[in-house]
Amino acid sequence: MPVVHPIESHAVRLIVSLYSQGKSDLDIASDLNGYHYRLPDGLIVRFRTKGRPGSIPPGPFSRDNIRDIVRSPYYVGLVAHYPTRPLDMEDDPENPQKRNASVPLENRRIPQVLT
Repeated sequence: MPVVHPIESHAVRLIVSLYSQGKSDLDIASDLNGYHYRLPDGLIVRFRTKGRPGSIPPGPFSRDNIRDIVRSPYYVGLVAHYPTRPLDMEDDPENPQKRNASVPLENRRIPQVLT
């Protein structure tokens, strides 16, 4: 179950507000990187991306990060269901990385259903 993150939700609200004012992705990233957020305990933090554990560290926003947020169905409360391969008797439960390549998979980045 998704849980709203207080800092991220504030950043998303700012992004939507700036986007509705006609600002570009680059302008929004620049503005967001200049904002500070005051936590309930008084600590002031800068907005930053989440990154990807083990590959991309958290850091400043870029135009690509802003574009991903604006286009994401997640931030408007939708759950995306992406295509998966059907179960096959040739599947190897001991080695799930080994996939039956004979069954083509549609574009994995385009959701089949948004609910």
